[in-house]
Amino acid sequence: MRLPGVDRRTYAAQASDGGVLWHIGDGTDEDPEWRLDTLMGCLGLIVEEPLSVERLRARWKREQGSENLPTIVVAHQLCDAVGLLRPVVNADESFRNLVALRGAAIAQAAFSFTSPTMALLRTAVEHASYLDRLPEWLDDLGWSELVAIAKKRDTAAQAVMCGHAFVEGEVSHDLVIRLREPRHAT
Repeated sequence: MRLPGVDRRTYAAQASDGGVLWHIGDGTDEDPEWRLDTLMGCLGLIVEEPLSVERLRARWKREQGSENLPTIVVAHQLCDAVGLLRPVVNADESFRNLVALRGAAIAQAAFSFTSPTMALLRTAVEHASYLDRLPEWLDDLGWSELVAIAKKRDTAAQAVMCGHAFVEGEVSHDLVIRLREPRHAT
């Protein structure tokens, strides 16, 4: 199944040198893509093991180099929000499957865009009075920037699903989504 045609120029505007739309790899905490991956990993941990607050704090500190969970209250509220976090984690997982399966139809059928689920999470958190500390914590993480990064990643995934890009690389931690060369009519 292919998505409706999207003008290739939309993707080309996002691509870096060499037509790279997204790089999946090891990064640093200054790398916004790595920050998104770290956040998704921590949210996934909460969804898998909702009562593992201390493991969450330890992982965040290890991967971020600082303890950005300001209070244990925030960590507990994250655990209370498992139902709200699950769609974001599932969308992240669907992106990883799309990449791992190199854009296969089965991965496309199960794909879910991450940025809209992040926007819905933010709205739900703001309207849930029992999660009163999470909006500030999300702001401290740079939530708006992370949503923008997720949109960039979603665009790369869409390019794969539309046939404008492909997944390149051999090792799971060093893959790129690269724009295909344009086909010229002769």
